[in-house]
Amino acid sequence: MEKVTRRKNKVKNDKGGGVEPVEKSQGSGLNKQGIIESGQIKWLIKHIKKESFNLSMAAIGIVIASGMNVCVPFFVGRLVDSITQIVSDRSSLLSLVFLLLFLVIGMSIFNGMRHYFIITSAERIASNMRYEVFQKIMEQDVEFFDHHSSGELVGRLSTDTNALQACVSFSSEMMARSILDFMGCVCILFNLSYKLLFIILLIVPIIGIGSVVFQRFLGNLGRDAGDYQAQAATLAQESISSIRSVKSMAQEHRQMQIYNNLLTKSSNSSRRGILGAATYTGGMVFASGICTLMVLWYGGTLVLDKELTTGQLASFLAYTAMATTSLMTISNVYLDIKKALSVSERVYEIITRAPLIPVSYQEHFRDTKKKLLTNIENLCGEILFDHVTFSYPTRRDKVVLKDLNLKLSPGMVVALVGESGGGKTTCTQLLQRFYDPDKGCIFLDGIDIKDLDPMFLRSQIGVVSQEPHLFGTTIKENIKFGAPYASDEDVIKAAKQANAHDFICKFPLGYNTPVGERGTQLSGGQKQRVAIAQAIMKKPKILLLDEATSALDSESEYLVQHALDELMKGKTTLIIAHRLSTVKNADQVCVITNGIIIEKGSHQELIDLKGVYKQLVDKQLLNKSTRQGV
Repeated sequence: MEKVTRRKNKVKNDKGGGVEPVEKSQGSGLNKQGIIESGQIKWLIKHIKKESFNLSMAAIGIVIASGMNVCVPFFVGRLVDSITQIVSDRSSLLSLVFLLLFLVIGMSIFNGMRHYFIITSAERIASNMRYEVFQKIMEQDVEFFDHHSSGELVGRLSTDTNALQACVSFSSEMMARSILDFMGCVCILFNLSYKLLFIILLIVPIIGIGSVVFQRFLGNLGRDAGDYQAQAATLAQESISSIRSVKSMAQEHRQMQIYNNLLTKSSNSSRRGILGAATYTGGMVFASGICTLMVLWYGGTLVLDKELTTGQLASFLAYTAMATTSLMTISNVYLDIKKALSVSERVYEIITRAPLIPVSYQEHFRDTKKKLLTNIENLCGEILFDHVTFSYPTRRDKVVLKDLNLKLSPGMVVALVGESGGGKTTCTQLLQRFYDPDKGCIFLDGIDIKDLDPMFLRSQIGVVSQEPHLFGTTIKENIKFGAPYASDEDVIKAAKQANAHDFICKFPLGYNTPVGERGTQLSGGQKQRVAIAQAIMKKPKILLLDEATSALDSESEYLVQHALDELMKGKTTLIIAHRLSTVKNADQVCVITNGIIIEKGSHQELIDLKGVYKQLVDKQLLNKSTRQGV
């Protein structure tokens, strides 16, 4: 006990296990003006660097293809001059045709080259980003998932990373090509006629100023729409995953209506931005047309004055169109890139958030001086809740546990009973360190669980809940989930211990039978026995049984309870239950009300006490006899 007290004083106020949450790193992401900042840029560059070879090859393809593309109007002009000469020059005409053919072939090759390498790079960059985001999501503490829905997180994995992929593969490539085309056009236009170039330079600032104005106006284009789309995606995912509940309550049309309303809000929120974008596009086309007409008028006078040839004017018009198109493309693509970077902010928030409770200390505490234990030799399974007070982060105003003290000796079976909302399940969540107590400590074999690697701690705990979650794969894979490298013989042995082998063998595919999403192809008792087999495979020292038999019929309860009895042998067990049959054989029964243990003792001792426990038992027996009478 002295050891426990010393550790308690040492870490009593350590709520986060040494890790502070970072909702949004300073100096990263987008600021209030929507300007990308250094941290986010470094994160993007880190992924881009991994594809430096492919991107370099794509850049070579872009530069050469763009250079050839810029040369085409020049030689087309020469071709026109060759055709319109008074004395035709057939040899010159043929040479120019072959030269243009060479340019077309070269453009085809290098455009294909840049397309292959840029798309390949974008796919790999997006895959790396998705993996990193998924990894960070998996590492987050449970509190993070209290604040973020699964639909929102899946959206960040798919929609947001798809936007970044499009930015890398299409937008950035279009930006580079347009800049090179514009610069090449300006150089050749100057060489053809600096007088005509002066007219273009009068129009370009108008296009540039218009671009800046509309970029600010459209800076957050689609963000509100994206939020509504994320809500719609969340609703769709929840409705589909809970389709049986939706149909049983005849709420299909209501869910459709809510989904449609969210889509309508998304559409309405983007309408103003779409109108602005349409106005901007129309204005740019108008400015481009005016520029072309002015060049045509003034260029025509230069041709009549013999300062330009017809072919040079044709080339100049082609380059003018190419230059204005490139400038418009640069402006439009810049908006797409800006929207993609705005999307990346949401992804980057996950990347930079340090969990309150890391998935593993080996990574997060590599450089700290604090010594953290990754294992306990000869773990006994003694558990102590020492003056634990706790409120859920989303409901800080409600104290769930109040100065709770509870001790489980090695191999002891303790049952927590009481009305719903009293704090029973919260004890199991704190023991697994899904949350940390606001006050007090929880000890395992005299060691504060904050000093243990969370992965090691959870590997020592087997959980069987009222509604076990099975993955949509086979029975065998579900049983092996906690021990993925176990042999088929071990799986069969665990299934036999869990009284599951017989019903599994009755399926045509046996252990390879798919269980369906969330185990919908199995009955309640079958799911429970598969979950028990899963717990057996972990070979835990501690068992948490949370209402494991409360939803079962009598026959299923008997089979499941028999399997649980086998599983509990030699293990420290904490049972959350209402049924008398589940708790009467426990070594100790604790009655918890409003976060406080008000009665403690064996089943018979509490019956003799004639307190709250006796009332709960009498109420249960009364309900049972009433049901039988009916």
